Amino acid sequence: MRYRLRTLLIAIAVVGVLLAVGLRAARSIKPSIIYELRAEFAEMPSDDIAFEEWLRTQPGVIPRPSYVDREANAIRITWIMSRDLTGHPPIPDFRNNFDRLGYKGLKRYDHQ
Repeated sequence: MRYRLRTLLIAIAVVGVLLAVGLRAARSIKPSIIYELRAEFAEMPSDDIAFEEWLRTQPGVIPRPSYVDREANAIRITWIMSRDLTGHPPIPDFRNNFDRLGYKGLKRYDHQ
């Protein structure tokens, strides 16, 4: 009985150490990933300078290259982020900032 308890405790300790090492590795590995979204609006500001500046200041966003391209009544945003494998930092909160940056009446939002 004592032998089984010791084996169980060793197994639990080894699993705990492996989980800690795995979590540490997941936080240390930060691949750069390209993201793109397209959003249609009822109204848009005359230019996208404020939006581009806001995007470039978001945590994890690599400032260059980040693109905001205009279409008829929409914008297409392409940016690169460096995030760890646990998802930190999060993707910028576009929906809650569109209105503040002058993009009114969100009609469609496609995130890839």
